[in-house]
Amino acid sequence: MKSTASSSSPRSRGRKPAIEGVELPAHLELLVPVHTRSEANRSRHEAWFTTKKHVDSQHELVGNALRSRTLRCPYNPPLRVTLTRISFGHIDSDNVWGALKHVRDAVAKWLGIDDRRDDLVEYLCRREKGPRGYHGVRIRIEPRC
Repeated sequence: MKSTASSSSPRSRGRKPAIEGVELPAHLELLVPVHTRSEANRSRHEAWFTTKKHVDSQHELVGNALRSRTLRCPYNPPLRVTLTRISFGHIDSDNVWGALKHVRDAVAKWLGIDDRRDDLVEYLCRREKGPRGYHGVRIRIEPRC
C-alpha cells in the first residue's frame, strides 16, 4: 500500500514514516489523574520517605499511562511536550514548574531522552482550573517544526 503523505511535506516532518499507509496523528495527548503539588520548600516540612513515596507514585502513574497508550514515542526529535496541571487549587506560574517536575522526569524516561536536552525536547508547563476535588495532568507530545 502506498503512503498518502510524502516524507518531504511539512506535515510529515518530525514523524516516523507511515506504516502500511497509516499516517500518524498530529499529536499524542492523554490525561493522567495524578495529584501534583508545589515542591517548593516541601522537603523541609516532611520526612524524606514521605517525599519519596509521592515521587514514586507520580512516576508510576505517568509511566503506566504513557506505556498503556503506546510503548514508545511515535515521533522523532525534536519534540514539544506540553504539561498542563489541572486542579481546583491555584498555583502561581513559577511553582507550576516545580509541581510538574516529577511528571516531566517520567515523560523524559519514557521518551528515552534526558530532560536536560533542550535541543531535542522543548517542555512547556501550563495550568488550568479544574473542578473541585479533581487533580490531573494533561500531557501533549508533538513534533516541533
